[in-house]
Amino acid sequence: MSHWVERLLNLRRGDLARGILLSSYYFLIISSYIVGQVARDALFLDRFQPDQLPYVDISIAILVGFVIAAYIRIGRTASLGTALMGTLTLFASSAIFFWWAFTTFRWTWLFPALYIWVGIFGVLATTQVWTLANFMLTTREAKRLFGIVGAGGILGGIFGGFLSNGIAENFGTESLLFVLAVFMGTSVLLVSLIWQRRHQKSSSVRNAPRMTTKDGPRSLLESFLLMRSSKHLTSIATLICITSIVTTAAGWQFKAIAKQSLIETDSLAAFFGSFQGYAGILALAAQLLLTSRLLQRFGVGIALFILPVTLAAGSVGLLVWGGLFAATFLKGSDKVLRYSIDTSALQLLYLPVPANVKNQVKSFIDTVVWRFGDGLAGFSLLIFVTYLNFTPGQISWVNLFFIGAWVLAANVARKQYVATLGERIHEHRIDAERATAPVLDRNTTTVLASKLNSGNTEEILYGLSLFEMGYRQAAHPAMRGLIRHESPEVRQRAVAMLNAGGDKTVVEDIEGLLRDDDLGVRTEALLYLTHHADIDPVTRIQEIDDFPEFTIRSSIAAFLVRPGKTQNLEVAAMMLDMMVEESGPDGTRFRLEAARLIETVPQHFE
Repeated sequence: MSHWVERLLNLRRGDLARGILLSSYYFLIISSYIVGQVARDALFLDRFQPDQLPYVDISIAILVGFVIAAYIRIGRTASLGTALMGTLTLFASSAIFFWWAFTTFRWTWLFPALYIWVGIFGVLATTQVWTLANFMLTTREAKRLFGIVGAGGILGGIFGGFLSNGIAENFGTESLLFVLAVFMGTSVLLVSLIWQRRHQKSSSVRNAPRMTTKDGPRSLLESFLLMRSSKHLTSIATLICITSIVTTAAGWQFKAIAKQSLIETDSLAAFFGSFQGYAGILALAAQLLLTSRLLQRFGVGIALFILPVTLAAGSVGLLVWGGLFAATFLKGSDKVLRYSIDTSALQLLYLPVPANVKNQVKSFIDTVVWRFGDGLAGFSLLIFVTYLNFTPGQISWVNLFFIGAWVLAANVARKQYVATLGERIHEHRIDAERATAPVLDRNTTTVLASKLNSGNTEEILYGLSLFEMGYRQAAHPAMRGLIRHESPEVRQRAVAMLNAGGDKTVVEDIEGLLRDDDLGVRTEALLYLTHHADIDPVTRIQEIDDFPEFTIRSSIAAFLVRPGKTQNLEVAAMMLDMMVEESGPDGTRFRLEAARLIETVPQHFE
């Protein structure tokens, strides 16, 4: 069963076990964070008024910097496994303490302490998941498995939301803290199991990686200076900071209006839980059905504007109609779009950033800069709510101002992205092997396509290698003209990528390449035509009589698996077995062609 699932998900043998462990870990962390958010919001609003929320948001923004700085310092000496298990154990113990204290004493200071603790937990624990994943997986494994790990987080958000609803209604809001502790304890066991698998690959415990490496953050100051040295990174940080201000203010409006509508604590917690669950389902649907299509068709520039424009509409709706429904729409738009389309667009902005710089700066932006935006939002809310007596609905005027700044920042980030991408490509400084862009958007493919029009063969080959970053995106119109390029290496590479991309518009042109002067070009042409044209490879091989053995066998096997009178699956399977077991000088190429064929018709060769 596991082998079948790996085939279905385009994974390699052994990937599924690693992916499930990391995905389960992320599932538990996000579930815990959602449960913690529901509990802290409902309990805080039970004891304090909504206009006191900014104080705890500011406290989180200040304390996160100190916590991350201390965490990085510990990372210079502690192993990653020790640090993760120790941190999770501390979180689990803290959750047990909060559960006991809330059910026994309910001291006033517990309510803000819990709120701040959950905020710090959400920053640190989620970052640790991806830190462990980066240590556990090679770059190639990461490209295959990060989607599965991310799916665990999305499902964890949905599960945590609906679980919070059920527990709050039936057992009380305080019981959520005990659930959080159980999830944290289970996470410790999962990390221990993952770490044991990691050590099985190491020669000794002394080789265990540290929390920080030469590619990771060494200090907050160094990360800040590195960010400030780049206009592109500064534009990303500015965009994320403004995003944090707007979304934090929208979240405050949602909580304040929900508190006005739902007085009872458990009812408020149940409502927050249902909201998280349904918003998670919509976010998952948007991620699966809209994100890739939107990025490929319209580009990162348009994608960056979708969330602010939607939040602007929600803010206007809250001003006009008010009420819980309008507030839910506003916060729901943030929850659904930010964790699907907007996050993917932001990830694309990092594409031109060298991998070592990205590893150091991105963690700083995602933690310190984001929480700094939360703090600025808290200060803004204090001024307008506490001193100017703005109602939750009137805060939309403040948000509309910041949304305008958001649109300007998104436009600057888009321009910086395109300019930096062009520079990096010109300098050959984008590492396709280590790039982790979720998809190649329209802006990126346009810039890459210009590279294919270069008169320099090396430039063209580099551009083709970058196109391979996008899975199933090789068939770009700019490649079609390359099958007539003067360089046989370019012709061969272009035909191979058109074959992988399933482009059937050049069948007639590739027919002529069967008599190309270069053997490699003829080989790729025959393989392309076998997959995408109705030809008999045996006839073509006899006509030309100059093909390598792996091409002949692959072409004939592909011909024999096609439906029709000539289909002979037994002989095709026998030929495939021989190709897979080939150990001669061309053994690697035999196996590669067998794999390509199996991918084309997997239902015949389980």
